[in-house]
Amino acid sequence: MCIGVPGKVLKVNGDSVTILSPYGRKECGTTMELKEDDYVITFNDLVIKKVSEEEAVMINELLLNPSSSTLINE
Repeated sequence: MCIGVPGKVLKVNGDSVTILSPYGRKECGTTMELKEDDYVITFNDLVIKKVSEEEAVMINELLLNPSSSTLINE
């Protein structure tokens, strides 16, 4: 299974961005117009989607604490 990881854009460097996720900082390539403090989903060091902060937080909570999710336990 492949999972996209949410992160916060810390720095924009042309066609790459520095992302902070629960798993640490990393450089990711992008073709999107992004700015600092945007939230994105990354996969294989590429930005694949821009998301809201709320969506990023919810996805990270599911990834980090799957057994505490009401979506899974229902």
